[in-house]
Amino acid sequence: MTDTQAIKELASTRCRCGAVKRAYDSFCLACYRRLPQEERRRLYTQVENGYAEIYENAVKLLGLP
Repeated sequence: MTDTQAIKELASTRCRCGAVKRAYDSFCLACYRRLPQEERRRLYTQVENGYAEIYENAVKLLGLP
């Protein structure tokens, strides 16, 4: 995933699972709560510091498309 793709998904109001989420939240609340605490913390990484890779890993952990 590129930084541009990650930013587009971050700005979206739809979670990867299809549920509504707030723009600039990585996931809807239900998906976010399913993640391990350390992974949740890592999602607050700035885009230029590797957010895209962290987001992609979280998507895999959640088993989302």
